[in-house]
Amino acid sequence: ANKGSSEADIQYNRFFRQLQSHRPKYDVFKAPQNKFAAMLRRLVGTKYFQIFSALCVFINVIFMLADHANASDGFVFALTLQNDIFYFELVLEIIIYAFAFGVGGFYNDPWKAFDFFVALGSSAMWIPGSNPKIAQFAKSFRLMRVIRLMKMIRPIRIILETLLQSLPQLLNILLLLFLVYSMFAVVAVQMFGTTRYGRRLGPTANFESWQNAMYTVYQMVTGDEWMDIMYDCMVSAPWCTPVFKKSENYDGPSYSFGDCGHSSARYFFIAFVLVCQNVMLNLFIGMILDNFSFITDEVAQVEDENWVGGASSRQVAELSTVFQKYDSGTGKMPIKSLHALMSDLPRPMGCREWDDSVRITKYDKATIQMIRAELNVIVLHDREMEHVRATSWKRHLQLPKFKSEVQFSTGLDFEDIMLTILHWRKPSMVPHVTKYSRHQRIEEVVLMAHALMVMDFFQGLVAKRKRNETKVALAQRSLFFRWASTETHRKRRAALVEDMRSEDKTKAEKMHQSMTTVMLPPSRTETILLEDLESVPEDIIWHHNLVKDAHGKMPKPMHGVDVFRSRCKSDLVVLQFIDPTKSEWGPLAIDLSGVDWGGWHLRNTELDSFFEPETFGKGSHGTGKWVRVDFQKQHEQISDDFRLVGSIQDLQSFVVAETAKGGKKTGHAKSTVRINLGSHVYMSLAENNTKTVKGLRGKAGATLDDDKLDGVAEVLGYITGAAKHHAGTRPPPRNLQSTNGNFASRFEGFFASMAPAARR
Repeated sequence: ANKGSSEADIQYNRFFRQLQSHRPKYDVFKAPQNKFAAMLRRLVGTKYFQIFSALCVFINVIFMLADHANASDGFVFALTLQNDIFYFELVLEIIIYAFAFGVGGFYNDPWKAFDFFVALGSSAMWIPGSNPKIAQFAKSFRLMRVIRLMKMIRPIRIILETLLQSLPQLLNILLLLFLVYSMFAVVAVQMFGTTRYGRRLGPTANFESWQNAMYTVYQMVTGDEWMDIMYDCMVSAPWCTPVFKKSENYDGPSYSFGDCGHSSARYFFIAFVLVCQNVMLNLFIGMILDNFSFITDEVAQVEDENWVGGASSRQVAELSTVFQKYDSGTGKMPIKSLHALMSDLPRPMGCREWDDSVRITKYDKATIQMIRAELNVIVLHDREMEHVRATSWKRHLQLPKFKSEVQFSTGLDFEDIMLTILHWRKPSMVPHVTKYSRHQRIEEVVLMAHALMVMDFFQGLVAKRKRNETKVALAQRSLFFRWASTETHRKRRAALVEDMRSEDKTKAEKMHQSMTTVMLPPSRTETILLEDLESVPEDIIWHHNLVKDAHGKMPKPMHGVDVFRSRCKSDLVVLQFIDPTKSEWGPLAIDLSGVDWGGWHLRNTELDSFFEPETFGKGSHGTGKWVRVDFQKQHEQISDDFRLVGSIQDLQSFVVAETAKGGKKTGHAKSTVRINLGSHVYMSLAENNTKTVKGLRGKAGATLDDDKLDGVAEVLGYITGAAKHHAGTRPPPRNLQSTNGNFASRFEGFFASMAPAARR
C-alpha cells in the first residue's frame, strides 16, 4: 500500500491516522464519587484483578474445548460445575463494574459493554423451560470472552482496535458498492427482464425483478460464468420471439414484448465488469489492504525517543494524555496554554527531557513563537469561515440553531495543535508536497508572528508598569501594617473588629446561612470630595476645645462623636491623615452636611466609642438601611479625574490625658475622633461569591486594590458655617478607574487591523 511513497509520506500519514485513533475521549457519564465506588475502582484497576479475570476466562475456555461426545458422568458434572462457577464470576464482575463506574460506565467503556453483552447472552441457559440447544449455545457464548484476552497482547490489540476503527470507512465503501450494484441491477431489469432462459440464464440467475437482479449481479462480481449470462442475454430471432403476437408459430395471448435479448448486451456486461468488478471491488479490497498495511506498520514499529522512524502508538497516546490536562474536558485547548503544553510534552514535540526536566533553548523559543503564530492564523481562518456561514443563504431559511457553549474563544482541537507542532518541531516527518502546499500559510504565519511580537512588547511595558505599581502598593501596605501594629488605638480597634466579625460569623452559622447572605449592601452611597488646604485655617474651631466646652474637662469617648455629628451638619470638617501612607497630603476639608448617617449606630466600649454602620442582616438577600460614605480626591495631574480614597468604615472616638510641657498631667482629657477608611466586608464577600457562583475571575477577599483604600484620618476641627457655601463640591459617582490605567487598550485598534486573532 505504501509502494512509491517516501519515508516522510509513510511517517506523516501514519502519524495523522494515529492522531485520529488517539483523539482525547471523555466519559459521557460521570463515575460515582462515594468512597465505596472509589475503592472498587482501585480494585478493578489493579494488576491482580486483571490477571484473575483473564485466568478465569482461560480456564473456562480450556474446559469447554475439552468437551466431547460420550463423556463420563463425572466429566459432565465437572464441566457443568465450572460453567456455573465462571458464570457467577462474570456476573459478580459486572456488578462490581456497575457499583464502581455506575450504569453509565458500560456506555463509556466498550470493553465493559462487551462483558455485559456476554453475561446477558450467557444468562439464557437459566431461563426456565428453555430449549436445551439454547442453553448449550448460551454456555458457548462465553467463548466470546476470549476476545478480552486478546486485549492483553499488544500486536493483537492493535489489530483489533484498527479493524474496529476502520469499520466506518468500510461501511461507506459498502454503501457505495450497494448503490452502484443497484444502478446496474435496475438497468438489467429494464433490458433483460423478459429474456428467455438459456444455458446459464435461468431460475438461479435472471433479471426478472430487482431482487433477482441484485443476486445475479453478486454472482457475476464473484466471476460466476458472467460470459455465459452475457451470451444468453444476446439471444435473437429465430432462437427467440421478438414480440408475442398470434401467428402460426405462437398461439398464446398477445403482448408488446418478446423474449429476445438485446444486441447491446455485450457493452452492458463489459461496462459492468470494468466498473463493478475491476474498480469498485478493488476499491473495497484496497481499503482493506490499506488498513492492513497500517496495522503491520504499527505492529512492526520500533519505538525510539527521537522519532527517527516515526511516532509509535504509545508516544501518540502520551501526547493525547498531556493534551487532556489543558482542554478542561472540552476537546479544545486555548492558545494561552501553549507554553505550558510545550513544557509538558516530551521531546521531540515538546521541551521535556527524558528525566522529566524542562530545558528551553533558543531554538525551542523560536519554534514555540512560530507555533503560536500559526495557531492564531488557524483561529482567524476558522472565524472567517464562521462569518461566511453566518452570512450565507442558509441563514435565510430560518432553521433552528443549536449552539454549544464555547469554553475558549481561541480553542483548537487535538489534531490541529499536534499537526502544527509536528510541522515546526519535526520537519523531517513532513513530506515535501505538504511543505510546498504550506507556502501561503507560512507568509501569514510570519506576519502574525511580527504582530504577536509587537503585542508582547507593549504588554511587557504594561506588565512592567503594573509590576512597579504593585511594588509600590506592597511597600505602602507593609508600611501601613507596621504602623497599625504599633499604634495603640489602631491595635485596640483591630482587636474589636476581629471580635465583631467572629460574632457575625457565629450568628450566620446559627441561622444556617453564609456570610455572603447576611452582610447587606448599603441603601445608597454618598460621595464626598477631599479638598486640599495649604495650611490649617486660622478661623478653625478645634474639635477638642468644642468637646471640652460642651462636656467639661473630662469628657467621655461618646462625647466626641456627638460633637462631630452636630457640627458636620453645618460646618466644614478639617482633618489630617495620620497613617504614614497618606500623611504627606496635609490638612483637608470635607463637606458632610448632606449625609444623614442613616443606618449607623453607636457602639461604646471601655476606652472607645465607635460610630459604625449596621451591615449585618438576617439573610433576606435584600438591601441594608445604612448609607455608605466614600471619600474621593482629585487627581494631581488630571483635573476632571477623581480616585477613590476609601469608604468610611467607622468613626473611632477616644480621650487621652493632656500633659504639660514638663510631662506632667494637667488633669484634663483631650477628645480625639478618627475616621477609619477601608473597604466594607460586604464588598469582598460579594466579589468572592461572584467567583464561586458564576465561575468568573473575580477578586476573592481583600486585594492590593482594597489595601489602597486603607487610611486613618484625625478630625482637627471645623470651619463654622462654611458647609453651605460648598454645595456642589461633591463629585457625582463615576467609574473611578484612572484614565491612563489601561495602557495596552490604546493599541487595540492597531492589533485589530493587523491580526484580530493575535489579541487572544
